[in-house]
Amino acid sequence: MHWFYLIASLVCMVVAMNHRTPNWAVVLLILVALALVLAWMLGWLATRLSGVRRDDVQMIAPEEIRRLREQAEARRNQASSSEEES
Repeated sequence: MHWFYLIASLVCMVVAMNHRTPNWAVVLLILVALALVLAWMLGWLATRLSGVRRDDVQMIAPEEIRRLREQAEARRNQASSSEEES
């Protein structure tokens, strides 16, 4: 849908460049074209960011983070104790 804004912006610019268009209409069409380009950019960024965003289900719970830290600490302690024995 955001591509419509870019096409509409280009149409506004072409109409604004027409020699028979009054001056006030040229200013208005250029402002509309600028607003449509801005809307296109925001829509494009929104689609890009929505594809990158992570789902809340994939987030790790605090209990699981604590459990993983405890496992990592146990591995470090086991590795250091095996080095001391050698």
